[in-house]
Amino acid sequence: MFDAAPLTVEEITDQCRALAHAVIALENPEVKEILSFMLAERLESLHVSLNAPYSCGDIADKGARGVSVVARQ
Repeated sequence: MFDAAPLTVEEITDQCRALAHAVIALENPEVKEILSFMLAERLESLHVSLNAPYSCGDIADKGARGVSVVARQ
């Protein structure tokens, strides 16, 4: 089932973990290459999500939707 809602940081992290496990566990080189490409895309998405600039209103909104917001010093 497809859900068009944006993924939370936790969901992207879970997908990265699952893809990394599959790449390590599987033997088929073609499948490993495809999953490695998907993992790279998910890692880029995670990087963008963690480094997106937030305004004060965005932080409150993200926190309400369950996205962990970490204060950067």
